[in-house]
Amino acid sequence: MFPVLSYNPKINEETGELESSLLDRTVPTAMIYTTGAPEEMAAQEFKHALEVNRYFLEAIYGYTETLYTYQTYQFTDYSKYDMMEGVEEVRRKQRDEQFPKDLKKAFELGKRLVEKAKEFQQ
Repeated sequence: MFPVLSYNPKINEETGELESSLLDRTVPTAMIYTTGAPEEMAAQEFKHALEVNRYFLEAIYGYTETLYTYQTYQFTDYSKYDMMEGVEEVRRKQRDEQFPKDLKKAFELGKRLVEKAKEFQQ
């Protein structure tokens, strides 16, 4: 981000918005966050902080999307870690049922980025 970040932002005369990017075009970007936390906890604990990242990415590159995944399966062998009882079962179920859906969402996100890139090149 820093090579294309202006430390002397200008105000866009048409929109009145502050422009902090040195880019002369929009570059579609995305962030995919994987977390071991349940969705409710993630929303309370850190989703707001992660949205700040989205704000800066969009301010610099012009377009961004964010995808969150929750309760991800973190280890191949949970017995090697000090985890609460039942965590592996919950995560395994999440992996088996939700992970394919999350993969599809990520794939669709990628397709949208390609379409946006084509749209911005015209």
